[in-house]
Amino acid sequence: MNNPVQHRSLIPGMRGLAAGTALTMTILLALAASVLPAQAQGYAETVLHSFSGGTDGGLPDAGVVLDAQGNMYGTTAAGGNLACGGNGCGTVFMMDSTGNETVLYSFTGDFVVPSGLVLDAEGNLYGTTANGGTYGFGTVFKVDAAGIETTLYNFTGANGDGITPTGGLALDGEGNLYGTTREGGNRSGQCGGDGCGMVFRIDAKGNETILYRFVGITPDKADGLEPNGGVLLDAQGNLYGTTAGGGNSGCPDGVVTYGGCGTVFKLDAAGNETVLYAFAGGADGANPFAGLVRDAQDNFYGTTSTTYSGVATGGTVFKFDTTGKLTVLHSFPAMAWDGVGPGGLVLDAQGNLYGTTIRGGILSSGTAFKVDSTGKETVLHSFATAAGDGSAPNGGLAFDAQGNLYGTTQGGGTSHNSNFAGTVFKLKPAPATTTTLTSSRNPLMYGNALTFSATVTSPAGGTPTGKVYFYDSNFDSGTAPMFVIALNRSGVARFKTAGWPLGSNTVTAIYVGDSNYSSSISVPFVQVVEVATTVALASSPNPSVYGQSVTFTAEVGSTLRRPPPDGETVTFMKGKTILGTGSLSGGTATFITSTLKVGTTAVTAVYGGDGDFAGKKSNVIKQVVEKAGQ
Repeated sequence: MNNPVQHRSLIPGMRGLAAGTALTMTILLALAASVLPAQAQGYAETVLHSFSGGTDGGLPDAGVVLDAQGNMYGTTAAGGNLACGGNGCGTVFMMDSTGNETVLYSFTGDFVVPSGLVLDAEGNLYGTTANGGTYGFGTVFKVDAAGIETTLYNFTGANGDGITPTGGLALDGEGNLYGTTREGGNRSGQCGGDGCGMVFRIDAKGNETILYRFVGITPDKADGLEPNGGVLLDAQGNLYGTTAGGGNSGCPDGVVTYGGCGTVFKLDAAGNETVLYAFAGGADGANPFAGLVRDAQDNFYGTTSTTYSGVATGGTVFKFDTTGKLTVLHSFPAMAWDGVGPGGLVLDAQGNLYGTTIRGGILSSGTAFKVDSTGKETVLHSFATAAGDGSAPNGGLAFDAQGNLYGTTQGGGTSHNSNFAGTVFKLKPAPATTTTLTSSRNPLMYGNALTFSATVTSPAGGTPTGKVYFYDSNFDSGTAPMFVIALNRSGVARFKTAGWPLGSNTVTAIYVGDSNYSSSISVPFVQVVEVATTVALASSPNPSVYGQSVTFTAEVGSTLRRPPPDGETVTFMKGKTILGTGSLSGGTATFITSTLKVGTTAVTAVYGGDGDFAGKKSNVIKQVVEKAGQ
């Protein structure tokens, strides 16, 4: 089966998935009303380790798991044993809280792509590889605290067995492991030669039990296909998960090409499967690649990687409650500074959700975000590859006891020019900052230079360091910043430039934070750029006789050597009193009056300006009016 929807991972060969349809259920939407993300306050990022792609590993595709001592455990898809395929076949690593890394195991099978890990009470680590093993279809493995690896099971791809286990594992109290394979299982009908995927159990001795084979969309059942994110296990032995395809054949892109928009499913201890929700691909989202998390009230939370309608096509964060209602807590725009393509979530005791997006952010290198119980999203960090930061965080986040968050990025770091780089990062609670943006003159006359200043302060005191990214009016379209300027010792970043276009220019400054201060976004600053104008006023006749018509003529020019547009208004004034108005035609406006009193009247003409041409007041004309017969 050839499904063109791209997996969230950037690892070559780990592509797949489908789009499709959904069951009719109540959808409660809480869409973001603003283009700008919420102020990114509260966390500061530190890169704990930059992978070199050498023996230390590279290209970490999954997140990390923490033990009680704060040590982190994870996997990389490259590096390790460099004799394996030239770039290494990946590693299992341990890292302490300060970033000191120990490679526990280096894989030898070519491009095995290990998943995230689960840790048992004895310090053993369990995971899957999407490829490799005896038959090349993937494995379930164990690495003990001494770094000794044991392959618990080799997927055969035969007799309904699975192929390509991409998700992590769930562990029960008896040492049984539960997971999914993206392919394999049922290979008939819609599933075709690769199969629709399946759910399995591996016992402590390595014996496999196939719990369920997905069938896709058939005349008899609208099932899921291609589960990617593993499963969630409850105390009663029920399993919950998502499939990236399958569901309802009414999905906008059609069942023939994509095979459904994905599902949320339940599998009970007896192997009975229920589709709890089938995504429609509209505002509810489509293609959930990651698994689920559950709160104490038995509500489930997850993400979809995209939508197929509307403007918010960058994926969603959703809640699925016990009544069967799906609530979209947050929708990510297609080109978004708050992120595009969310992955797996982690839930805190207050009901806040934390996750990463693989794209979006200040350089489209991904973000770490928080969504509270009301659906308000906050960008905790926006990754900036070129600064030595990470890029493309694909795995989820993990908490420690102090409330710090840890994760990985597939790219970036000090070896960001390598295809096999990546980082382990830490986000710690940090003082908030405020970024204030000003300009040296507003409005600015066209053709002149201008200096913008971004000042970053914190109520906690001290002076933040780091860089400020300045964006122009295309802030919401995913373009690169105009300038990236480092803060000086006073916490100010400045740039001076000319060539601003006419009209209103919106400029936004983003402080990316440092290891001690959180990031912040300025209020968008509207810089007005205008053409300087001239107004020359004349009258005729002057002097005039009382009752005689007098014509006042205003000539409006500009530094562009062209007048303002026809039809714009010039106001003729006697002090603060309006005598009358005239409309511009070819740069000239006239006003005729015969009601001026005898004596001398000081008259001026005022051009009010528009979005491009600056307003201007003319010279003063002293109009003399004499008595008749004088």
